[in-house]
Amino acid sequence: MRNIILISFLFLGAGNLSAQGIQFFEGSYSEALEKAADEGKLVFIDCYTTWCGPCKWMSAEVFTVEEVGTFFNTHFINVKMDMEKGEGRAMAGKFQIRGYPTLIIIDPSSGEEVDRALGAQRVDPLLSMGKKAIK
Repeated sequence: MRNIILISFLFLGAGNLSAQGIQFFEGSYSEALEKAADEGKLVFIDCYTTWCGPCKWMSAEVFTVEEVGTFFNTHFINVKMDMEKGEGRAMAGKFQIRGYPTLIIIDPSSGEEVDRALGAQRVDPLLSMGKKAIK
């Protein structure tokens, strides 16, 4: 019985660890816009490719930071989009993506870009970008 309780606590703790960083929306871009409009949030898009080293670094070292996750999960519907696959190919043209990663914040009511950053961002500049966008 004691082992069952211990195992239960371990699983509960592991579940909390996975929720620390940015939670990315799983759905289409139009669904993300709709969800953001319904919730009164902006849309944050991580435009990446699978071969991009700085993109991988941000995914491992920045998007997983608890402070970043708390802020972006509260104020944005977050979307991670591979610009070389599926819907990402059209989005790369629409948003004129010229390098990776490109981070874009969109107003869901107009579909217009609010802000953009090109290249890997550390925690503080990413948070500053987000705070500027919600003002």
